[in-house]
Formats: sequence, C-alpha cells, structure tokens
Amino acid sequence: RHRASLSPPADLTYHPLSARFPKRGLVYPMRLRDAFGDMGRLSRTVWGIVAFKLALHLGSSAQGYGLFGDELYYLACADHLDLGYVDHPPLSVWLLEVWRAAFGDSLFALRALTALFGAGAVLCAGLLARDLGGGRTAQSLTALAAALVPVNLVVHGYYSMNAIDIFVWGAAFVLIGRLLHKPSRGRWLWLGFLL
Repeated sequence: RHRASLSPPADLTYHPLSARFPKRGLVYPMRLRDAFGDMGRLSRTVWGIVAFKLALHLGSSAQGYGLFGDELYYLACADHLDLGYVDHPPLSVWLLEVWRAAFGDSLFALRALTALFGAGAVLCAGLLARDLGGGRTAQSLTALAAALVPVNLVVHGYYSMNAIDIFVWGAAFVLIGRLLHKPSRGRWLWLGFLL
C-alpha cells in the first residue's frame, strides 16, 4: 500500500504549466470525479438506501402541517438577500433563492432541496465506510444508520441550514479521508471550497 504523504509519489513529476504527470498521463485533479473518486464500487444496497431516504422525504414533504416557522423565516430572508445575517450564514439563504427561482416556492419544492441534501449525506456516510475499508455490510449499516438516525429524519424534513451542514461536513470528511490516503491539490481545493 502507498503511505500517506503530502506530496505526489516520487515517480511522478508535476509540471505547473501543463498540469500533467508525464510518466502516467494523469491530470492534476480539479474535477469533482477526481476529488471524490469512483462511486461505482459502492454497494448496491447503499444506493437503495439513498433512494429510500430521498423517496421518504419527497413523499412526506407535501403532507401534514404546512410550512414550519423556520421555513417562513428563511423565505423572508431570501426575499431580502444580503451577504450576512445575525443568526445564520448567507449560503443557505442564497441557495434557497436560487432554488425558488428555478422550482418555485411550493412546499414540495422547498423541501425537495433538503431531501436531496439528506440523500447526499447518506451517500457520504456510505462512501466514508467504504473508504475506511468496510465491506458491503459495513457500508449498508452505515448508510442505514445515517438515513434513520432521528435527528436526520427531522432536519431533512423541512428547509433548514442544518440539512446543508450535515451534507457539507459529510462530504468534507470523505475528502479528508481521501487526502490522508492519497493527497492531491485538487482534493485540497475541493475541501477548501466545501468548508
């Protein structure tokens, strides 16, 4: 196995102008695929749990009680965009405004975004289990736990900045694990972008 280090392997030479390793022809990564790697090796059960999580929240998003109080507050903030707010970061509000412009402001459209973030968090949990050496069972149990933990069931059921945080930190942990295994400039850049 390759030992983790902060520089590329010795047999590779980095050329800043061409951004290539000439001996192997690898592009110095800045693409998302290079940062997160091949997701095809992930257990099919994990993909099923991701789909279940998405379907669960999409199916229940338009049922029940209408808008939650925090959702009304985020909608009001999205009507008055700014670069900073007293009690929450601007990314969640700007993201909500872009989402509303594309899909409208119905209850289903509003909660579909958090359902996608919830499914992404489950995917990140499965990827992290795989990257730590877990087999199909470990990946599936990790994804199932991430999908059904009560706090995630609640947070991914209505629009909140917390749903975004859970996904972003999950993706950051996947990148940190991959940086420790095989460092690259592209992964550092994606980690900086996420955080």
